[in-house]
Amino acid sequence: MNRRRAMLAVLTVLAFAAAASGQTPVTFAKDVAPIVYAKCGVCHRPGGAAPFSLLTYASARAHATQIADVTRSGYMPPWLADADYGGDFIGQPRLTPAELDILQRWGATGALEGDPAQTPAPPTWTEGWQLGKPDLIVRPPAYKLQADGTDIFRVFVIKLPVDTVKFVRGMEFQPGNARVVHHANIRIDRTDASRKFDDAEPGPGYSGLIANSATYPDGHFLGWTPGQVPPLLPKGLAWLLQPDTDLVVELHMQPSGKEEIVQPTIGFFFGTDPPERTPAMLRLGRQNIDIPAGEKEYVVTDSFVTPVDI
Repeated sequence: MNRRRAMLAVLTVLAFAAAASGQTPVTFAKDVAPIVYAKCGVCHRPGGAAPFSLLTYASARAHATQIADVTRSGYMPPWLADADYGGDFIGQPRLTPAELDILQRWGATGALEGDPAQTPAPPTWTEGWQLGKPDLIVRPPAYKLQADGTDIFRVFVIKLPVDTVKFVRGMEFQPGNARVVHHANIRIDRTDASRKFDDAEPGPGYSGLIANSATYPDGHFLGWTPGQVPPLLPKGLAWLLQPDTDLVVELHMQPSGKEEIVQPTIGFFFGTDPPERTPAMLRLGRQNIDIPAGEKEYVVTDSFVTPVDI
């Protein structure tokens, strides 16, 4: 009881200090909850991809210092694209300067709850498919991931039951075991090369590199990371799925200390409109990396001049 009273006294002092500085005290109910619900909850929710939920005051307060640290550094919300390139991407969860300031002040002033009646209703997420009912659902055979050892990269090849050309508007990936699946690289293969690699190795999938014949379709990146559900493509930007095509899924898995069963599920969403435009894919990188012994800063560059303004 004495410890609780001491904590309440500290929080009261912090609140008075904020008021004395001319700043309205930041509270979870009024200020923090709307940010967390909008920018963090897609992963930090019960059953989400993150290791803990932030949808209640108690759970958020337990991580208040961590929230301030990871948002200040830009580590969270996860977004790898350059923040200063001059525009916005669809679906990017980046925090605004005002939102960052609120999270920093909340952690620094005792992570107050405020009036619970001011807390907005937490958002809800559809269990299962986020984009609606898929037109085609496929999955590879279940794979038993070993209990210990290094990370596992496994390539699974799925024959797609498609007998006519389809216009793909979207694809949704469910990892099957989010506890151990780190990310997925996804491509398609219109040859039998990937299947031969799979057939040559016992068990579901094979170890090694994705076959050169497995490519991204029509300039579209396919893949999955936790919390990622790309929206359906707008009219005119679908990609073609031809008959006799294999889906090639490379999973990066991390052993958990016990054997785990992994079986991802992939849903395809088809449209009726053929593609009118095709994205142009440009990959920049260098393979001739040769870092001299003792070199602390080694810079690798590559560049490309586009023929038109983009």
